[in-house]
Amino acid sequence: MNATGLRHIQAPEGVAPSDGYTHVVTGPGRLVALAGQMPFDEKGEFVGEGDPTAQARQVFANMRGCLAAAGATFKDVVKLTYYVTDVAHIPAILSARDEFIDLERPPASTVVQVVALYRPELLMEIDAFAIVGESTAPTVPTAPPGARTGPPPPLDRELAAPLRSILGELPMPLTPALISDRRDRSAASRLTHQEIRGDGAFEIEERTVPGRPGSPGVPLLICRPTATAGPHPLVYHTHGGGMVAGSNRSTELVGELARAKELQLAVVAVDYRLAPEHPDPVPVEDCYAGLVWVAEHAAELGLDPDRIIVSGNSAGGALAAGLALLARDRGGPRLLGQLLQFPMLDDRCDSASAAQLERAGLWDGASNRAGWTALLGDRRGTDQVSCYAAPARAGDLFGLPPAFIEVGSVEALRDDGISYASRIWREGGEAELHVWSGAFHSFDEWVPGAVVSRTAHRTRISWLRRVLGHRARPLDEAAPAAGLPEGASA
Repeated sequence: MNATGLRHIQAPEGVAPSDGYTHVVTGPGRLVALAGQMPFDEKGEFVGEGDPTAQARQVFANMRGCLAAAGATFKDVVKLTYYVTDVAHIPAILSARDEFIDLERPPASTVVQVVALYRPELLMEIDAFAIVGESTAPTVPTAPPGARTGPPPPLDRELAAPLRSILGELPMPLTPALISDRRDRSAASRLTHQEIRGDGAFEIEERTVPGRPGSPGVPLLICRPTATAGPHPLVYHTHGGGMVAGSNRSTELVGELARAKELQLAVVAVDYRLAPEHPDPVPVEDCYAGLVWVAEHAAELGLDPDRIIVSGNSAGGALAAGLALLARDRGGPRLLGQLLQFPMLDDRCDSASAAQLERAGLWDGASNRAGWTALLGDRRGTDQVSCYAAPARAGDLFGLPPAFIEVGSVEALRDDGISYASRIWREGGEAELHVWSGAFHSFDEWVPGAVVSRTAHRTRISWLRRVLGHRARPLDEAAPAAGLPEGASA
């Protein structure tokens, strides 16, 4: 292979390949070699020592992260070779493999060799060769150049007048000059301790937990139900705000808490750093660091680490979807589901709905570009954007936790959400999609009493109940199907 333009990728990011982590070398537009050994921690010790299945799972997870960074998936792998020191390790490899590779579309060649590896402390090594084109990242349906898009769909009759009032008071579209305005509005509406506790339904704890190496701590707001004993399932909440505003006390938390109260879930809200001062990957890495800490300390917090659902609205939806991809590719934490409300998913901003709603609705196409540009700068719309920042960039949506995806028919993000759900289905995954007819972006936060808002609220609860299964413990099964509390937002 010509050595010009070689690029090295490794996982976890920032760890030298000599430490044994999975790494890959790519050439221009062509993935050539991938190798995964038993991973070490920062002290040079094996992760999951004594459990070959866990070690093999970590190798596959790291390999997937490298493949994603190279714009590839396991479907592009044409040959896999497993080197093991003991034939007894083969079942562990195969068990882990089944979680990552679609057995209906396996690599063309798979070889197992029982050999003495060149490093005596290694239990196994997995090598792969894959061939990909210049770009394997799928694109969402776009309006062909010059194609006609009609006017925005009609608004729901209960939402039309409120939207006119909102737009009469809220400067639109978002621009860099308006970021301070958005932050001021968010700060003015931050929820107090009393508002979060409500009628005493939740006890509150605030923690600042370690961020990624070299980064400051990550603030978490931990809200535990008081009516039932733990360990409680939990919703890990990533707030919205277009990537540039908001906090873990933003008003959308009210809707999260309303659902959590009915199902007796804990809510952990993360306060990530904002763009443009803190561009990608800072926001998603802050959120991931908080998620990992919560999962590792669940027992002491009275939480159930096996029942974690990530949830977010708008920019928070992008971060929640990014967390699901990161958790899959880095081998944990294992998530029970992802609740994506009106999510920002694609930095390319080139869908038909983005053009149709360029200057219409609450989060229009122009605002969407401004939010993504604040996060990504000059990288927006280029091939230098990670799928963990813009989840629509993921080449592989296989192996993700069940997704709930909702959009309004009158918002620029509509087609991105539809496409993401469709791709999950094509991969054989589980997704529930709702397109709320006549609804604008985050409509239920602004007009909670509308019929469609109340329906959306109940639908989210229904999905959460089904994902949690019989282990969910509703506080009152006989409670009437009321909408959101007065002043609440989802």
